[in-house]
Amino acid sequence: MSGACDVGIRQRVQDALGRWNRDAEMPLRVRVEKAKDFALSLATAPLYLWQVDEIGAGVRVIRRPFIRNFGHMSLGDGVVLRSTIVPVELATGPGAELVIGERCSLNYGVSIGATRSVRLGKRVRMGPYAMIIDCQFHDTYDRSKRPPPSPVVIEDDVWIGARASVMPGVHIGRGSIVGAHSLVTKDVPPFSVVGGVPAKVLSELDPAKFVTPG
Repeated sequence: MSGACDVGIRQRVQDALGRWNRDAEMPLRVRVEKAKDFALSLATAPLYLWQVDEIGAGVRVIRRPFIRNFGHMSLGDGVVLRSTIVPVELATGPGAELVIGERCSLNYGVSIGATRSVRLGKRVRMGPYAMIIDCQFHDTYDRSKRPPPSPVVIEDDVWIGARASVMPGVHIGRGSIVGAHSLVTKDVPPFSVVGGVPAKVLSELDPAKFVTPG
């Protein structure tokens, strides 16, 4: 466990140095302010994420997210929650699980609700106000009843655009892109671009050209 933690810390140090070097053309004052923000987002994560069961190394929180955990919640190494304008919302019901893989990035207004299971792989990116739910919460005919949940799986390197919604039971394959404002009601093949209401496959990506971030 200690070895894995050390690896995570080394990765975060490398990330910080990479960001510093990447911003080399910026004025020193701006670089210092960005470095302070980076350090603050690391330092405040344990405070804001006290309800989370498992927090990986180098998890960053930019302002306070909204967390309600009545099940099991896990954030992998290097996860970033950006609640800059409105909070990121993560919620689990009793007995449910929400697993967010390493180096995922959730932008402001993202909402994920798990009543049974929602699992995100590594390096998943979610744009502002995107939503994932594994339950419709109200029966079609008897609105006082909750229909059974259906697990959602998002594989590695998926990019979900702003205000897109992923519905119960959906499985999104690796490397796919979900266009902004899309409503995803069916499984998405790996390396596909989908969009629309309901979302349909618009094009296919070339896996040979895909670059997995280091």
